[in-house]
Amino acid sequence: MKKILVVKQLNILNIFIVIIYKFFKFEVYIYKFSKRIESWHLLKFLSLQECNFEECIDIDFNYYGGKSGDAIDKVVNDLTNNDLLENFIPFLANIKDSRKKHKLLVKDYILGRCSDLSDIYTWANGYFTDQKENGLNVYLLGDVCKIGAHFLEIRSSNIKIVPVFSSNIFIVSSVIFKVLNTLFRKFFVIISRVVTTKSNNIGQPFFISNNSDTLLYKILYFPHKSIFYGDLFVKDIFYSTRVDSEFYPSNILHVELEDVDISEKQYKYYRDNNITSVILPKSEIKTIYNSLIYILGEIGLKKVLFFIRKDFVLFFVFVLNSVRLLSIKDLIRKNYSAKLVLVGYDILFPVTLSLVFESLKIRTVSVQERFLPTFFSHFSFLIDTYLCDSRLVCKAIDKSNDKFVNSCLPCGQIRSDILINYQKNITSKNKRFTIVAFDYHSQSNFDDNRLSVLINWKANANFYKDLCNLAEAFPQVDIIIRGKNTDWTKISYFKNVLNKVNRIPNIWIDEDYSKLNKQYELVSRSDLIIAKPTSIGDEAMAAGKRVVYYDYIPNSSNYFASGYFNYNNCNIFAYSYTQLKQMVQTIVNGGELLTDDEVLELQVITNNMPADGNVKSRVMKNLDIIYNQVYL
Repeated sequence: MKKILVVKQLNILNIFIVIIYKFFKFEVYIYKFSKRIESWHLLKFLSLQECNFEECIDIDFNYYGGKSGDAIDKVVNDLTNNDLLENFIPFLANIKDSRKKHKLLVKDYILGRCSDLSDIYTWANGYFTDQKENGLNVYLLGDVCKIGAHFLEIRSSNIKIVPVFSSNIFIVSSVIFKVLNTLFRKFFVIISRVVTTKSNNIGQPFFISNNSDTLLYKILYFPHKSIFYGDLFVKDIFYSTRVDSEFYPSNILHVELEDVDISEKQYKYYRDNNITSVILPKSEIKTIYNSLIYILGEIGLKKVLFFIRKDFVLFFVFVLNSVRLLSIKDLIRKNYSAKLVLVGYDILFPVTLSLVFESLKIRTVSVQERFLPTFFSHFSFLIDTYLCDSRLVCKAIDKSNDKFVNSCLPCGQIRSDILINYQKNITSKNKRFTIVAFDYHSQSNFDDNRLSVLINWKANANFYKDLCNLAEAFPQVDIIIRGKNTDWTKISYFKNVLNKVNRIPNIWIDEDYSKLNKQYELVSRSDLIIAKPTSIGDEAMAAGKRVVYYDYIPNSSNYFASGYFNYNNCNIFAYSYTQLKQMVQTIVNGGELLTDDEVLELQVITNNMPADGNVKSRVMKNLDIIYNQVYL
């Protein structure tokens, strides 16, 4: 039997251990490299191999994105199945179902500790497929804490991942490192202020407002990395066109959680619309310290010592979360007086912030960003009012243990309005049958690429090759490739497939990103959409367009439909090139993949009704009602 060692991150400290394992004839695979060691010639001498999802034979996507009751949920339940949590609930008052919601914070922490471990297991399970029957043991060298070890124990089946060393010291050391890093950054800022006269602009994006009185605003908007989604569209879903409206762009304070880079063209939009944007400040060290002392004092020394002995990890996680909650709560009180918060990206909005807003009785509102994450348990959120896609979403949230909504209001998919508007204004049809194909983006460098489970170069290149094959099989059909960007065309790996695209006259890449919403214009004029499972496909379905999801990559297929949501078994998935070709053939020959009833069924599933172009109107009506409830 093979002897396998996987190194979570190769660095100066563990390379000597790796040499020992190589001496004992272990095959050594590196998941990540530290930057300091990546260029060492010694690595070639040791014949170390890299974990690479492109090389997997058969990837099991059963846990990709999370399913209710998976290994993560089991670890969370095992950790929180005691009364320790009760001692921390009082530190954040006014929280409905506080025990369940606090568990989400534990889940977030565990996901952070176990995400790499999950990917390593997925890779090993897909790479060593011929060893599964023998019950292969793969040894893992890395910072595996007791939580991670428990996760691997639950997650492992035919292939078992065995940590070489697991200890909670890795949790303590990571905290110490973060504290030291924070202190270093503080020191750097102080020094910078001494040596430069423009202290207020240190490390700050040029569209961020330095001197705004944040207490004056009644509404906060957290757009998530600016109000632009790349060069594709503006996140203006909450904006009113009425100057006297509280939701007029200039009346809303935009808050970013981190530094963001935007283009000059995008900055002009902020300037022209008089939009004020700030970065959420960091909690002061003094506040964090005072919160820690307060929490430990309230629990009492005897209980603290007892809990440390009983379950140090869980106690640490609860203390960490409570300190963060109290510190942020103090920060929000000092800097903002708004009673209404608009959440720009539901599944990426921090649960901690949502809990703080609930505790302060600040109303949170979000419009659903994407349809599919509804069915992924690893995406958690807490929202007061959720303006979602459909009643099906509301039902799914009701049954969920990781998504909490007080009021769920089906409004439809917000960006389907853009598509409907384009469809209404079409003045001429395409002369030939037209397919628009939507891909997944590609990572820019090889290391990020090889660790991409679903969107690696091999998977994406296969998609483009199959589109080329379709173009050759149907010369009477035009195929337009459209993505979030065209960065993949500059990666040498794609040279051959790009040359093939350029040689075939009836397939080409749309590279026009000078105009926002161009992708919706293309969809409106198309006869068929072929896409990787993506939001624009769902929006197209809502508008009644033909959509085929290509649920296939070279080392896996049927990953979305079987694992998460199959759109009520409607015939919209292709699991191989042969099946994709047959479905295209049917449509080109004048047939249909779906009955009228099935088309309507999909529209109800994804949009609550056939898209009517009035989703924004319904959203704004609800926002006005909510504003009046909060302030009047």
